[in-house]
Amino acid sequence: GDLFTAEKAILSIQSIYSTQLFDRVTLNVKRANSSNSITIRVKEKKYFFMRVGLNASIERQANAFVELAQDNLFGREVKLSLMGLIGNLEKRAEFKIFSVRLLKTLLTYRFSLYYNERLDRYFEENTEQDDYLTIRRGVHFVLGQQIARLGSITGEVRWDNVHVFSDNSDFPYGDKYRIRAFTVRSVVDKRDKLPFPDRGIYNQWYWENGIKSILGGNTSFTRFYISLEGYYPLFSSLVYRIRASGGVGDNTVPFSEFFSLGGMDDFPGLYQRELLGRQIFSWNNEVRYRVSWDVPMELYVGMSFNMGSVWENTEDPILF
Repeated sequence: GDLFTAEKAILSIQSIYSTQLFDRVTLNVKRANSSNSITIRVKEKKYFFMRVGLNASIERQANAFVELAQDNLFGREVKLSLMGLIGNLEKRAEFKIFSVRLLKTLLTYRFSLYYNERLDRYFEENTEQDDYLTIRRGVHFVLGQQIARLGSITGEVRWDNVHVFSDNSDFPYGDKYRIRAFTVRSVVDKRDKLPFPDRGIYNQWYWENGIKSILGGNTSFTRFYISLEGYYPLFSSLVYRIRASGGVGDNTVPFSEFFSLGGMDDFPGLYQRELLGRQIFSWNNEVRYRVSWDVPMELYVGMSFNMGSVWENTEDPILF
């Protein structure tokens, strides 16, 4: 057999940890006469656990959530999750089952049932008009595979019943939609770490087709979206981030499926979902510097320049 070395032992332990099935892995070498024996001991993870959390922001106020999860159902690495979220402006409940492997294939899958209420502000020409509520109930099924150079490729089926309404009778988009949609999606994620990468790319695109003629749907539409994002180290502790994104949909895309622009993580300076439309373009530039202070956390300062716009119809003039 191969010679035993400390380097190979470390790699073996790391490989066992990477399965995410064990909390602790130890390796012991016992010498006896002219031979050595190696013993590997592992402590299996507890697969049932509960998460709780609280989030607060100036714009979306406070949210609290709890999640009950089973991380290895029937010993087959099938994951089960039941999550509930309640907040001032949003309520959500979701049941999810997923796995990185479907039976003995290389396919991954995810199935979820969900109910979501979300209260947003409605703007016209950057002026707040009123609030509107979106209630979404649905089923979502995803089947896909990791492919070299193409990243994650998935096919998705979505069954949504959506109700959009406002107490303001002048709100122009109040309606009920029964959405039956099929989506093809690709995600390439080569970022070195999160939430503040130093290098790498994050590219994604999707094509979605809403079908009116099946399973009780009442709206047909087609839309396409692409986003290309990169992180490039300039000097020590200085990183440049650039992202270009765009989307286009036909004039039958319902209000609940409009592209949106705004929010601290998407377009600083605009409220979340402040700009809505069937076509969208956004160009983001950010320079971020990591402050080298001796504190037990990462601290960054940065500046950004962003440009973007949305259009409700394909005939609308292009304005920024």
